[in-house]
Amino acid sequence: MNRIFLISSVILLCFHASNGRLSKQAEEVVYKNCANELKNISPEDKKKVEDHDTPETEAGKCYLSCGFHAIGCMKDGKIDLEGLKSRFEYDFKDNTIKGIMSKITLNCMEKENNFSQLNGCEAAYAFQQCLSANPEYIKVKTYLNSRE
Repeated sequence: MNRIFLISSVILLCFHASNGRLSKQAEEVVYKNCANELKNISPEDKKKVEDHDTPETEAGKCYLSCGFHAIGCMKDGKIDLEGLKSRFEYDFKDNTIKGIMSKITLNCMEKENNFSQLNGCEAAYAFQQCLSANPEYIKVKTYLNSRE
């Protein structure tokens, strides 16, 4: 991954927080940078990822991975539990939603052995797929999609 892209995305995230959460505008810039880097993202994949759904194509999976790396949820192609915990503290000021997301995440990490057998795009895809399979994830999606 392009080091300048990653650094600029992290700096952008720091400066574009809204009410202690990643703003919708900052998230859009992260994904715009990912789309520019990957170049082959379909509008359907973009919409799925940006709506916190699971893309099915290889390009969509890599788009998801790029975003996860940019916001610290993945490191070196692997799901990063410590990075996820930091994101939860930053993104979820509603303790109920934070608790739901923490529980779902820990269940997925335990169920899938921290996704240690997968790398990069496939790890991001499997993790998002596991999250989305939990019925309570709709509450998290609603919260995330309600940001300004």
